[in-house]
Formats: sequence, structure tokens, C-alpha cells
Amino acid sequence: MLRISSRDERCVREFQTMHSSAKEKGFGRIFRSPSFFEDAVKSLLLCNCGALCELQPEIALVNGSAHLKRKRSKQKPSSSNSSECIQNFPSWKELVAWTRVNATYLEKRCNLGYRAASILQLATMFAQGKLVEDNITKIEQSSDPTAFETLYQNLLEIKGFGPFVCSNIMMCVGFYQRIPSDTETVRHLKQVYGKENCSIYTIAKDIVEVYGKYNPYQCLAYWMELVEEYESKSGKLSELDASSYHLVTGSLFRDKGVKRIVDHA
Repeated sequence: MLRISSRDERCVREFQTMHSSAKEKGFGRIFRSPSFFEDAVKSLLLCNCGALCELQPEIALVNGSAHLKRKRSKQKPSSSNSSECIQNFPSWKELVAWTRVNATYLEKRCNLGYRAASILQLATMFAQGKLVEDNITKIEQSSDPTAFETLYQNLLEIKGFGPFVCSNIMMCVGFYQRIPSDTETVRHLKQVYGKENCSIYTIAKDIVEVYGKYNPYQCLAYWMELVEEYESKSGKLSELDASSYHLVTGSLFRDKGVKRIVDHA
């Protein structure tokens, strides 16, 4: 989660060597989730992750005592009160072990829409061995771009996991060459770099022109700029009240006539 491996240290040093501003600000690490599965699901949902966390105690009670180790208290929970369990993010093992779960139930229970089926497909790929946590860890620790590319292509096979989602996931595992591009990226390039003709059709070329010099850390450079932009409007993000989280992103710039439309594809 804290990106303190030897590989992460090397990436930070290399990035800060080519980006003097990043070195001055101490920027070079992107906080991530405790597991790849959680990173992947959050990259898909972007929001509404709380609904899955609220579901986890219910899953734990049904699946049995093996999953109740997540509890804060040593006292055994009452089967009628799932709120006694920590509302943690469910693992892929918990989802596939819970026989009650199917796409329709998950969609209605957590209001996830079509993404419910995508989440279950991802969990099933782990269960079937098509995705292996140990292998992903080895990829994260390697410097082989072909290994990252293979993982990226495997993720693209999941319905609902388009280039934007998969590029976010690759950023989480430490592959920074693919910038997750959506209308927020277009907005940023227009306002910060004066690329008025930038669109979803030209974004790939525009990204190369602006961030190519930071290869293979293009995504780190992009995110540093976004954070600086957001903090110039909302203040220090680490000090922002949780009730204001939804205001951060392109909504901060609507006063300039730019509308934020998230492109999950």
C-alpha cells in the first residue's frame, strides 16, 4: 500500500531525476489498496465502493468463522447483527464462496449496474486460476514491460474493463506508461497545455507530445499535475473533509465552463 519496495524506491529516484519539480515536492508514490483485486474493483467503480464494504460483514457471517477474523472484537458476532463485523472490502475469495451472490443480486444490493457482472467475472478468473496473486506480485516486482502488457491484455478480456479502467489498474501495480484517459484528461490538456483541439480522438497523440519525455513514468507526471490543480482549488487533499470528496476532480473547474463527464470505458 505504501510503495516501499526496492523497485518502488528505484522508480521514485528515476522519476524525480527526470522531473525536478517532483523531487522538490517529494512526489513519486501513488497510494494503493491492500490487494490487487481491491485495486481492480475500485478502478472499475471509481465510486460506490462503500456499498461493497457494507456487504462484507453479511458475506462473512454466511461464509463461516474462517472469514470472521476480520472482526475488531474477540467476541463472537450475533448472526442477527452483521454490523458487529468490520465493514471491510470483500476479497474475491469471499465473493466466490458466497453462493447467494450472482450478478443480479449484487447489482440490486449494491446498486452497481452492469459492473456487478464485471466484478464477479474478475473474482471468477482468480478462482479458476486465470489470474494468480503470486504471479501478479512477481510482475509488480519486475521491470519487464512485456509482463505488464500481458497482464493489461488479460484484464481487457473482462467485460466492462476498458482501456481507462485497465490503465488505472496498471498504475496501481507500478506500470506508469499508460495514462488513464477520459474527459478529465481532455479538460486538463486544454486548460493547462492550451491544446484546444484535444478530444477523445486526439488524446493518445496529445499525451505523447506532453508526457512522452517522462517515459516510463508518464502517469506519475500526469497525476502530480492533477493533484496540484485540485489542491489549488480545494486546499490540501489530505486535510479535506470526507463530505467534500465528491467535489474533487473536474467539478472544481465548472466555473470555467468545463463539464465533468466520467468515461468509464
